[in-house]
Amino acid sequence: YLSYEGVPADTYFYRTQNDADCILIKNGDAAILIDTGEKADSEGIIRFLEDRGIQTVDFLILTHYDKDHTGGALDIMDNIEIKSVLKPYQQVKTPDVEIIDRKLEDLSIPVIYPLHTRTFSVGGMNMTVYPPLEKRYSDGNNYSIVTMVSHGKVRMLFAGDALYKRINELLSINWPEDIRLLKVPHHGRQGENSAEFIRTIDPDFMVITSDKA
Repeated sequence: YLSYEGVPADTYFYRTQNDADCILIKNGDAAILIDTGEKADSEGIIRFLEDRGIQTVDFLILTHYDKDHTGGALDIMDNIEIKSVLKPYQQVKTPDVEIIDRKLEDLSIPVIYPLHTRTFSVGGMNMTVYPPLEKRYSDGNNYSIVTMVSHGKVRMLFAGDALYKRINELLSINWPEDIRLLKVPHHGRQGENSAEFIRTIDPDFMVITSDKA
């Protein structure tokens, strides 16, 4: 859990059973949820959200389609109201993704496939999403949607599981100089250009969502 003095938006990194991602950014009644851990995490995540008074999530961002990022999605959607879902466009879908898509359709949850950089506002927070630039990648991690959340003077960047090719795309962006927190790509695993990306962002804090990185 992270909270910055003078900034009421709180950020929680849920401790999953394995190296999975689930991040909550909350400001008042507004909530952004980035990824949903694995299936085994879903009961704990739902309880975690309910304990913090979260009955509605304004934006659920599924950064990409790996099970350690989408595994809890079905159960969460059954128990928590989701107003909108953002996820990357991917032509080839696995059976698990098709099940999620059917659930979204059954619950009439709007789905946004960002094809270019977009900014959304919710609860005094600005959320800018940076989608993958190519239609096809050989590694599914490179479909990762990257999200910057700004509130007051605090900016936080959540980089999904971006690998070498996706990180090269991110290095082409003119990032602001005052990003305070970086969720390190791919659970902190070192890649050829990951150190360059970290130096470029130059955050005050970094979060690695793994005990093994």
